[in-house]
Amino acid sequence: MAIEPIEIYFKGDDLVLRGNVPTSLLYRFKNIKTPRGCQFQPMDYYPILDFLRNSSIPVKTKLPENFPLSNPVSNNFTLRDYQIEALREWRANNSRGTIVLPTGSGKTFVGLAAISDLAIKTLIIVPTIDLLDQWLAKIIETGLYPSENLGKFGGGKREIHEITVVTYDSARIYLKRLRQAFGLLIFDEVHHLSGQQWQDIGRGYLAKCRLGLTATLSKSDNSYNPVINLVGPVVYEKKPNELREIGAISLYELKSIYVKLSTADQQEYTRNITTYKEYMRKKRLFGVQGYQKLIYRYKDPYARKALTAHRKAREIAFNSTGKLTVVRDIINSHPQNKILLFCESIRFIEQVSETLLIPVVTSKTPIRERKALLSCFKNGTIRILASGKVFDEGIDITSASVGIIISGTGQTRQFVQRLGRILRPTSGKSKALLYEIITEGTSEVQTSKRRRIPK
Repeated sequence: MAIEPIEIYFKGDDLVLRGNVPTSLLYRFKNIKTPRGCQFQPMDYYPILDFLRNSSIPVKTKLPENFPLSNPVSNNFTLRDYQIEALREWRANNSRGTIVLPTGSGKTFVGLAAISDLAIKTLIIVPTIDLLDQWLAKIIETGLYPSENLGKFGGGKREIHEITVVTYDSARIYLKRLRQAFGLLIFDEVHHLSGQQWQDIGRGYLAKCRLGLTATLSKSDNSYNPVINLVGPVVYEKKPNELREIGAISLYELKSIYVKLSTADQQEYTRNITTYKEYMRKKRLFGVQGYQKLIYRYKDPYARKALTAHRKAREIAFNSTGKLTVVRDIINSHPQNKILLFCESIRFIEQVSETLLIPVVTSKTPIRERKALLSCFKNGTIRILASGKVFDEGIDITSASVGIIISGTGQTRQFVQRLGRILRPTSGKSKALLYEIITEGTSEVQTSKRRRIPK
């Protein structure tokens, strides 16, 4: 007696199986029973397909299975040993998983090698327009694939080709349009999947092959579980210190410089930080999770007072006037080096820019102006460039050799990203220098310790 085939098709955002669905399959995958069948996450399409076929159950579907490229892929670049190892481990895990490599170590080339290796239609998902343009430029520069078959989807463009680069935002908004067109998803800066809206991308696309790229990913991160579930486990990891030893990234030295608050500022800081800590202690709110709970209590006037006090204390520590003097001294001590400045406070970095006559790039800087400033920095017309958080990721700057962290968070990821801006090896760069300016007698001291790279 012939077995009735199970039909698989899209209904809205979900994948529907209609027919005599085995109970064992229902237990294995998340599903919602409906009168017309069972609804599954699109990301489970290929595992479900394999399960049914291994069970000798026929399938009826119009969904694609193969995504061959129409042109040969050219591999005109040479991978370093650790990049080859990373790709090998990813392929051994059925072309699924996450690779963790420091900024400046060539994660993009691992992604290009994955495309070359699989030779299937690929969607590269990036967080910024800058990264979108950089991926396309690198594909063209290496001659990986004909430019007429490359698509740019984001920043006003809506091009879909065999290899397409898209922003996370567009990948989510146009999910239904893109979800079944590609066999490989590459998530650049994959830690962005900590955002609930971006997780819809991982769940909503069919692609069986998935590659995540990031500079840091630890079990303590909010992004860890989403990345593991939606992209795959960490299959390969190298820390900056490991690659520094083999010369893959520049040697670097970290120098911490401490400044003091004025008496009045120290008193104001102490008053505010005490108000904050007393509330947190009274409500037994500790660590990052405790702070998140505090935010959720914003309607409570006492919680709101604690939040305001924390913000004021943070601003005092971040914006110490002594930091401006230190920045000037560091710049004067490196008259020949290209220097990048990083700062959490836009107001303070704009003050630094105005006082020291340094070009600044913030989230408010128009894209055209930002590109012009980066171009001038790269070609040497500009030697010093300041930023808010814009340079934390997605900016390819090879020639900077000195970085100054005026203020930062306690996140190791941010520290690694900022360090990575000055670690790319170039001719004439013997060692990179990263300065961090820390305000004594404030929470910045502990913040600096928390963001250190684990040995």
